[in-house]
Formats: sequence, structure tokens, C-alpha cells
Amino acid sequence: TVTVHAKADPFGDWSGAQAHDYIGIGQAADAVRIMGYDFHWFGGEPGPIAPADWIDKVLAYAISTIPRHKIVLGVPTYGYDWPLAPGQAGKGITYNYAVSTARRFNSPIIANAQQGPQFSYIENGIGHEVWFIDAASFAVLLDLTNKYDINGIVIWYLGAEDPKIYDVIRAKFQAGS
Repeated sequence: TVTVHAKADPFGDWSGAQAHDYIGIGQAADAVRIMGYDFHWFGGEPGPIAPADWIDKVLAYAISTIPRHKIVLGVPTYGYDWPLAPGQAGKGITYNYAVSTARRFNSPIIANAQQGPQFSYIENGIGHEVWFIDAASFAVLLDLTNKYDINGIVIWYLGAEDPKIYDVIRAKFQAGS
């Protein structure tokens, strides 16, 4: 099993993805896990972790280079809380942390199954932008897994998830569906 960075074309958009030869790896490996997360990451600008339009492009490219039965999509269950201050990186957060933080600061969560939910808040004079994965955004990623008829998913990372994802997994991966 080989784990590779997600990319939507042969070139990739950063050195990690550029270094992965999907064709060669797909020929040599028994299974290829594609990290379908960190479109936006803790060291970069705030934004969605695994936007559906990006994952759609990643899987379309992957199946053009790797046999479908070898592809496993790495799906995220976490989020990031980015302080909007120069020189400060975001931090990884759990679903429960995101929901409790929104509640604590009375910040409405903007639901978006295609991008992942998000909200903003201010603490100690510093604005924060939070993006995370919930069951609805997780379900969209599973729909893409089914659309491309790949081998399945691997979850990154357990313990951070919306507990409702298990209902989604059962619904999306029932035999015959």
C-alpha cells in the first residue's frame, strides 16, 4: 500500500504531489491511498479541507492513471482554526471542538456540504476562521467514492469525527447501493 498526495493532473500544484508518479505507483502497488484532504492546511490560508469539486477532479485524474480497484480515498474528519493574524498558523481541531467553539462565541455555523461547514469568531481581539468536516460534507465525499467506483475509503483521523459519519458510511456503502 502506498499513500500519495492528491493531485488533479500529472503535474500537481506543489512539490509533494509533483513527486508522485501515479502511473508508476499504480502499476507497482497493490493499493494506492490518495490523501483527499488538506486542500487548505494549517500553514496556509483558511478555506475548505476537502472541497467536493477538488476531490471530484482528483478522483477523475486518479482513475485515468491507476486501476480503480487499487484506489482508496483518504477522507478527513477534522478541521482547522486559523487565527487571522500575521505569522500565526492554524491548528488542527476536532468536530466537537469546532461545534463547541461556535457555541461558546455565539457564531453561526454556515453549512455547506460541498465545501464543509465554516464559521468565524473573535477572541482576544484576533479574528479566527474555522473550517471543518461534518456528516453532510463527509457524505458528499462518499458519493464521489461511489461515483468513481473506487475500492473504498480510509479515514484521517479517528477521534476527530462527527459521530454521525458512521450512519453516513452505513447508508452510502450498503451492499447493492
